[in-house]
Amino acid sequence: MKNFRWDTAHLKGCRFKGRFTGNDFGEWPSAPGHGSIEDCDFSEAHVDWSRFLGGDARTLRFPRWPCFTFLDPFPRWKELQALPWPGDKGPIIGDVLAAGPPSTVAFTLSATKLAKWCSTTPEAIKAIVEKVEGVYF
Repeated sequence: MKNFRWDTAHLKGCRFKGRFTGNDFGEWPSAPGHGSIEDCDFSEAHVDWSRFLGGDARTLRFPRWPCFTFLDPFPRWKELQALPWPGDKGPIIGDVLAAGPPSTVAFTLSATKLAKWCSTTPEAIKAIVEKVEGVYF
């Protein structure tokens, strides 16, 4: 599923499988109460450039490597942008997080797709993210 906003769905106890790119899960700030996400499992899904909005990220199971998830990314965008990202486009991650809604509790990327886009390798990306607190992979 590509570029889908789940902002009108109340997702509880769901198990996600398949590929999700550019999805927003949870409550969109402009429509409070219309959507939510809790106790959902993404461990068997491939998720890329997707945000989790509102709610408690501790109730979610995120996808495993080669996907990785920044927890509480909005207030940390400058820290994440300043990392020595490999390749030629890594710092854009901070720009994306800065532009996102403050209610973003998690942001998930695919290292495989990011590496291809940045002209680097997933291993080079992992070498950076495994040193950062608040990253699940």
